[in-house]
Amino acid sequence: HIESKQLQSLSRMSASSPATPGRSADPTWQLDGKALAQATQNFRAMDINKDGLLTIDEFREGLGMLGMDERFSALLFSSFDKSGDGHINQREFITSMAVMLHPHDVEQQVSLAFDAYDLNKDGKLQLDELKSVIKAIFSVMYSMGLVGTSNGFCYTPESAERTAEELFMLLDRGHNGYVTKEDYQVLARTNPELIKQIGLGGISGSRRSRRESSPSVGAWASTSRSSTATARRRQSLAQKVSRKIRASKPGLTVTPGHARWEMVVQMMLGIRISLSRVSESDCSLEPYSSRAATSTVAITLPTVDDDREASAREHAKFDVPSHRRGKEAAILFKDYAPLVFKRIRALAGVSEADYMLSIGPEQILGELLLGSMGSLSELFSEGKSGAFFYFSNDGLYLIKTIPHREARSLLRLLPAYLEHMEANTTSLLPRFFGFHRLRMRSTGKVHFVVMANVFSTETPIHERFDLKGSYLGRTAVEEWELSPDVSR
Repeated sequence: HIESKQLQSLSRMSASSPATPGRSADPTWQLDGKALAQATQNFRAMDINKDGLLTIDEFREGLGMLGMDERFSALLFSSFDKSGDGHINQREFITSMAVMLHPHDVEQQVSLAFDAYDLNKDGKLQLDELKSVIKAIFSVMYSMGLVGTSNGFCYTPESAERTAEELFMLLDRGHNGYVTKEDYQVLARTNPELIKQIGLGGISGSRRSRRESSPSVGAWASTSRSSTATARRRQSLAQKVSRKIRASKPGLTVTPGHARWEMVVQMMLGIRISLSRVSESDCSLEPYSSRAATSTVAITLPTVDDDREASAREHAKFDVPSHRRGKEAAILFKDYAPLVFKRIRALAGVSEADYMLSIGPEQILGELLLGSMGSLSELFSEGKSGAFFYFSNDGLYLIKTIPHREARSLLRLLPAYLEHMEANTTSLLPRFFGFHRLRMRSTGKVHFVVMANVFSTETPIHERFDLKGSYLGRTAVEEWELSPDVSR
């Protein structure tokens, strides 16, 4: 274990050290004090027998739902086990996590992913190796109950092979029959979103990238030494994905070992399955296994135009798969007024496919193709509500936990809210895109809403105001009262 003095020393180093190429050998400097302390705490939580080492079984258990597939767990384990001795010590864990959590360290992130996916460790990624990776990812999705996407793509072994072939074609710049680490880094720098979207089953439309991407994708595709037809195919795929800078996320990213890792994954998974139910995917559950989310309530949803009041009262209950302490179980998830919120998302111009990839667990799996961690980030409210805020990896959405009394108020106001949003599509009211409830043994019932993040913009923000409707029960800490930047 890292003693407290060593931890403080690492924290001071990370806070005071500039980002220089010479420091790349020790990525822990990239974590601030809070992130470093959280990574240490996560490791200790995963170390069940408290021997200072993580075995593959302890690591897999700490992954929760992501650990349901043995092949995927082994791939991820190898990216942390730098020494290859079959164990992960605390230093290896924190070093790998530091790389995965740093949004601009593309070179080290890709190196981490490439080394894990290069199964025979010959420095070359073969097509068969990439197929094994994609099949493992698809198998994880199937184990979670994700049978396919809203555009008809199904997570089957056959589609995994086709997906791997398409991604391999883009990565193999020289048409050599293998992919080098440099090849992987080139596409990760120029168009990381392309790797994620193809790796998860095709292009869904305009997306925001986790990193800033170079505008030279077209030039890279056309200057490849491969055939003209392949170059045209690459060019076509590249043009289908927008390359924007994502909004920065406040708070700390929730990663395996975190006290609320399981809850966060279940939130993402429940939302994703809710969206699939509304989209009515035609995919079968047969190809991988029968372990999938099963509905406990059969409902027929009316169209919103028929009766807003009835649509606002509709809800769906279903089981969400869970994997904890080496056992599979089911967690009850409740989706409130699914058609109403689908209508609100449509009014805001949010496509269902993009919303799925931003909020669903595919965001985590897609980022792992790039060697980074794409989970939600957590921010605890310092206000009176005591709510938890979770921001999506792309910064477009936030999830807020709410008490039961606020849940009842939202349901009561929902018909009038929908009517207002239909009549005022540019309204400045908060954009509620989903309302759900999760019931877990460890947390009880947790109500939460998904909202648009108003701070997700490429326009610089100079001032922020927190407006309250009443002075009743509202207080400010002394340093705020003395701050020249605070006015009332």
